[in-house]
Amino acid sequence: MSLNDKIAYIARKRRVYASIREGETKQQKEMSVVHNLLKSMERSGQPEFFNPQISTLDPPDCIVRTANNQLVAIEITELVDQTAVEINQRSDPQAIARFEPGAMVLRVWSQPDFLARIAELLRKKDTKIFHGGPFGRVAVVIHTDEPALQRSECESWLSGHCFSPFRQLTEAYILYNYEPGFGYPFQRLLLGGA
Repeated sequence: MSLNDKIAYIARKRRVYASIREGETKQQKEMSVVHNLLKSMERSGQPEFFNPQISTLDPPDCIVRTANNQLVAIEITELVDQTAVEINQRSDPQAIARFEPGAMVLRVWSQPDFLARIAELLRKKDTKIFHGGPFGRVAVVIHTDEPALQRSECESWLSGHCFSPFRQLTEAYILYNYEPGFGYPFQRLLLGGA
């Protein structure tokens, strides 16, 4: 397959709604998320993880190390409204690309829906059987490109909210939409144990 054929394939495959990471392979997408989180942690003076690698035994999706060489399993998941994805896939992509009014359907999130969806994503990841350990910590990174989610509003919704109980998860992060001049802001979620 030529480079032009590959680019055309990626363009056809790319979804139109919340598409910042679309077009990559699953592993490329996962490593991209982890690299963006690590860069954002470093920018904010909180470098916690190092040496990211794709896990050869899935799950976890990726493995990182801490400063004291502790092994950390990382699972990646996306916060996106699948109904909005499907509706927009059936829409006119040229009209969406031109930003014509009414061409794109956006999911408008409420605080209860947002918190419930995050809780659901975390519960699902907590049920996984992790291979390649032992892991000192198990983290989930939830990335989102939802166009109607505003970081300030999400931070407010998450402030003081504790997700629990979990058997395996020790930490979780949300990686927000790209912000010019900064990158991908993140927020650590509060988790409670079993």
